[in-house]
Amino acid sequence: MSNDIEEKKIDVFDNKAYQSIFLYLKKTYKELHTARYALFYFVRNALRYRYRRSNLGFLWNILNPLLTMMVMGVAFALVFNRDIKVYLIYLFSGSIPYQFLNTSIQTATQSMVSYEPYLKKVNLPKPFFPIVNVSIEIVNFVFMLIALYIITLVIGSKFSSTVVLLPFAMLILYGFSLGVGMILSVAFVYFRDLSNIVHVGFTALFYVTPILYPEDLVPESLAMVFKFNPISYFVLLVRRLILGDRPTTLMDWGIPLIGTLIVLLIGTIVMMKKDREIVYRL
Repeated sequence: MSNDIEEKKIDVFDNKAYQSIFLYLKKTYKELHTARYALFYFVRNALRYRYRRSNLGFLWNILNPLLTMMVMGVAFALVFNRDIKVYLIYLFSGSIPYQFLNTSIQTATQSMVSYEPYLKKVNLPKPFFPIVNVSIEIVNFVFMLIALYIITLVIGSKFSSTVVLLPFAMLILYGFSLGVGMILSVAFVYFRDLSNIVHVGFTALFYVTPILYPEDLVPESLAMVFKFNPISYFVLLVRRLILGDRPTTLMDWGIPLIGTLIVLLIGTIVMMKKDREIVYRL
């Protein structure tokens, strides 16, 4: 049946294509607005389900990253011969954006397949499902920030005043994850091995992103690798806002923002082209 479905080729330089994208966005926005309570329900239930049988329950959303980062911070501070208090904040501030991107994109990749029963039985827009997964992780992002704030209080440190700009960085992170998630969620419907490839890819990116080590320790021979690693720009932006060790520049904001707009545009086009076909491929 899917072979009979006709697809229209979209030329991004064609005015009609832009009109089609605009109409699709308008239609999707209306549908998402109608389904906003369903979105809240999905996110709330997913967060509750994660620790439903533990005694501490929801508190594990804070305790889990808190304890994990404390163990890693002490261990790697000794390895790199760094002051534990300073290194702990450095490590945590870089791990938060990486973990968000890692988890949100990986779960969004599988969202169409994971929510297959809802997709087939409930009239919800296709972007709804990656939005659910990314929204779950942005809530966890906030919990990780709370855990980091607790650490700063314990060790007698404090957030930089530039942390007030963090919501804007979070919005960019959210958009980037959603854009990539929309693209990969559609691709995963056709190629089920994709989730394993994404997992391996993020594992590799972890080691070429300045999370465990300062960026000034990167040798010149590997400098180009870091420049072409998109995750690095998001990690450095969030870290600089939290630490305030140096003022953020137009480039610090511009590269992540432009990258986000590009993947959101591509994700929208992919969703629009495959909107009617996805359900028949599941």
